[in-house]
Amino acid sequence: QNYPNPFNSATEIRYNLPKSCYVQLTVYDILGKQVIKLVDRKETSGIKKIQWDGRNDKDRFVASGIYIYKIQIDDYTDIKAMAYLK
Repeated sequence: QNYPNPFNSATEIRYNLPKSCYVQLTVYDILGKQVIKLVDRKETSGIKKIQWDGRNDKDRFVASGIYIYKIQIDDYTDIKAMAYLK
């Protein structure tokens, strides 16, 4: 899960990779529209962290609300909700 949640300036998402693998971490709005892709690369094993500051892929701040992030690691997928408050 991300921390802090809810957040207003930035939140940190952590994940642990048991081996080197390809990772995609994408943020979506509540309607399922992609907001930004934070990670899209092969990564080495270990604990990883990425911050999201509430900006979309056009570098503009999104509106307050509930956002979903989806992490895909090889054949594993997880989805979590987070709240952004301005």
